[in-house]
Amino acid sequence: YTLEASIKILAKGPLEYFTTGWDVFDFLVTVTSVIGLLGEYFNDSFFYITVLRPFRLLRLFKMKRSYRDVLGTLFILFSRLISLVVVIMLVYYFFAIIAMECFLYVDLKNCCK
Repeated sequence: YTLEASIKILAKGPLEYFTTGWDVFDFLVTVTSVIGLLGEYFNDSFFYITVLRPFRLLRLFKMKRSYRDVLGTLFILFSRLISLVVVIMLVYYFFAIIAMECFLYVDLKNCCK
């Protein structure tokens, strides 16, 4: 991926390369992957940066229109899903308060044995 980004920068030129959204995305993911690999080599605490590598799969959305349509639909539905998640969290919180009140005086020290 590093070689690909380097060749694209040389072929397109830095100005054109860094004005295209997908190219900037590829560059950022590649740079964070290289930083993660270097961090893992010198220190074990950089493993969380390597989680960003699968974001390179998002390049598929650039290639096919049907993939882009699915991603667009996901972004449209995302705002509606956020409100659903908030409602579910409020319901869980409500029942957690009820359960805390119901089991307030129950001794649960050795409940799992």
